[in-house]
Amino acid sequence: MFRKTLILALGLVFILTSSLVAVEKLTPSKVSSEQPIMPPLTTAGCILTHTNGIVSSYFSGFSTGDAIVSYFDPATCPAIPTYPFEIKTITIPLYNGGTATYPVQVDVVVYDLANPPDPCGGPGTELCRETFLCDDTFDYSSTPGMGTLTFSNPCCVNGPVYIGIEYSDPGPPPFPSILFDNQAPDTCINWFNYQGNWYDWHTIWTPPTPGYPIFWVNGNTPPNNCPDQPFPNHKMHFPQYPDVIGWDVNTTSPEPLKLADDWECTQTGPVTDIHFWGSWKDADGNPWTDDIDPGGVNAFIFEIYSNDPGPPSKPDQLLWYMIEWVPGTPTEPPTLEHWYDPLLVMNWPNDHVPYWQYDFVNIPDPFIQEAGNIYWLAITPILDDPGNFHWGWKTSRDHFMDDTVWWTGEMWEPLIEPPRVNHFEVTFNEFGEPIDEGSTNYYGIGWYFYPEYYWWNMWFYDNPYNPENTKEIFISFDVMPSGTGEPYIEFALNYSTDIWSMEGVPDRPPLPWDGNEDVFIGREVFPVGPEGHFEFPFTLPYNPEWVSIDFIAANVIIYNGVIQHECVQTSMDLAFVITGEEQADIPTLNEWGMIILALLLLAAGTIAVVRRRRTVASKV
Repeated sequence: MFRKTLILALGLVFILTSSLVAVEKLTPSKVSSEQPIMPPLTTAGCILTHTNGIVSSYFSGFSTGDAIVSYFDPATCPAIPTYPFEIKTITIPLYNGGTATYPVQVDVVVYDLANPPDPCGGPGTELCRETFLCDDTFDYSSTPGMGTLTFSNPCCVNGPVYIGIEYSDPGPPPFPSILFDNQAPDTCINWFNYQGNWYDWHTIWTPPTPGYPIFWVNGNTPPNNCPDQPFPNHKMHFPQYPDVIGWDVNTTSPEPLKLADDWECTQTGPVTDIHFWGSWKDADGNPWTDDIDPGGVNAFIFEIYSNDPGPPSKPDQLLWYMIEWVPGTPTEPPTLEHWYDPLLVMNWPNDHVPYWQYDFVNIPDPFIQEAGNIYWLAITPILDDPGNFHWGWKTSRDHFMDDTVWWTGEMWEPLIEPPRVNHFEVTFNEFGEPIDEGSTNYYGIGWYFYPEYYWWNMWFYDNPYNPENTKEIFISFDVMPSGTGEPYIEFALNYSTDIWSMEGVPDRPPLPWDGNEDVFIGREVFPVGPEGHFEFPFTLPYNPEWVSIDFIAANVIIYNGVIQHECVQTSMDLAFVITGEEQADIPTLNEWGMIILALLLLAAGTIAVVRRRRTVASKV
C-alpha cells in the first residue's frame, strides 16, 4: 500500500512540476543600442517579412530543439497566381550576446497551419526542413551582419504557412540568438517552441513582449520550380481533392438530399468554374462494375450560401443558384471505395470502384465572391431513377474549418466520417511467406517484410495525424492450419507514430528501408493460436496516419479478416475546387464621384481656355 501511495505522490509531483514548466515566462535581453539593419538584396519575386529591421532585443536561453516561427501569407505577393509558392531563402541576423560561440547549427522549418485558415491555431504539419551551419558572419555586429539560408530543393506551399528557425545544434548552449525588432507584434503571428511545446508569442514572454523576429523570407510565385498544380487558378483556401479510398456520401436517398461544404474566398471575382467528384453506389452486387442510372444525371442543382459562424458554422442565406447538366469523366482507381448514407446512418465499405470528375466551366451569370468571406457550396443531382440508382459526393482528406453539413428538412446537421474498414485474407506458406488472397485498399505492394523483428506487415491509410482525437480500432479474423507442416502464428497491430507524421516521408507509411523502426512504428502484440476466431479492440490516445496488421506465421490461412479503425469525431469534408478570374477594379461610389468631379473640372477648364482664345482672337 505504501509503495502505491508513494508512486501516486511522485506522479502528482511530476504533473505539477510539468504544469509549472509549461507556463514559465521567459525574459528577453535588450541590446546596448537599437540599430537598423538594411534588408537583404534579392532577385526573388516576393519578400515576406514583418520586421522593420531595427534590432532591439535577443534571448540568451535558447536550447537544442527550441524554435521560433512567424506566420506568412504568400497571397500578399503582387503576382497572380500565387500558388504553388516556392520558398527559396530566409535571411537572418544572429547575436552572440557576449557568451555564445559560432558556428551554430540551425534548421529552417516550414509548417502548415494546424487549423487553416486561422493562424491562432498554431503550427501544424511540418512541410519542409533543411539543416545549415551559421558562422560568425551571421552576427549582426560583424560584416555583413546577417546570412542567407537557401533551400537546396524547392519548398513548395499552397497556402499560408509558418516559417522560422529551429536550433538543431547538439550543444551545449548558449547559442547565438535570433534577434527581435522594436515593434508590438500582433497576436497569433509569432510562435515559440520552447522545451517541446508551442506557445503564442504573448503567452511565453514577460512584458514587455519582444518584437517580431527579424526574418526576411524570399520566394517566387509561378512560374517557379514547383510542380504544376491541377487547378493553378483556384480561388479558395486550397483545393479539396478526392480521397480515392474515402467515402461517397449519398445525395439521392431516395429523395434528393442536400449536402454542403464551406470554403474561404482568396480573391474577389466571379466563380467561373466549379469542379467536383462523385460516384454511383453498387447496384448489382459486383463492386467492380459501373452501375449508372441509364438516364444518368439529368442536371445538378448548384447553390451558394453565406456563412453562419455558429458554432458550429453552417449555411445561412442563399446567395446564388443554378440548375445545369454537367458531363462527368470516369476514373478507375486500383482500390475499392466506400458508401455512406447520412439519412439511414449506414455505411457500405468496399462498395464500388469508379468515380467521376465533373467540371462546370464558363458558368453563365457567375456568382461574385469577395476575398476573405466564407461561403457554402451545395450540390444536389437530379436523377431519372433515384429509387434504384444513387449518386454520392466524394469526400476529401483536405480538411478546412467546420464539417460538411446535410439538410435534414428542418436544420443543417454536421457530418462525421464513419469508421474506415479494410479486409484482409492471406495464406502463409511453409517458408513463412505471405500469399495474398484478396485484401483491400492496402498501401503499395501490400505485404512488406521488416527484418529487424521478422514481421510481415500490411499498411492501411487511416486519417491525417491528429493528436487531439482518439482512435478506436477493432480487428477480427479466423485462422486455420494449411499444408503439412506445423502451423505457427504471431499477430500484432502496428501504427505510425507522431514522430513519423512530423519527420517522415509524406503520403506513405514507414517502410523497412526507413530504419528507426522503434521510433517510427508503434506495435501492440495480441495472443493468437493456429486455429480459431480472434477479436481484438484497441484504443489509441491520438489518431495515427497509418495502421497495419502484422504477422509472423507459417502453414496457416487467415481469412474473414477485418480491421475497423475509427478516429472519434473525424471531420468530413467534400471534394471540390472553386476557380475563377480576378475581379476587374470597379470604382466605388466615392471613387465615381471623384472621377465625375475631375471630368467636370477638366471640362470647365477646357471651356475657359476656348473662351480665352476666342477673346484674344477677337481683340486681334
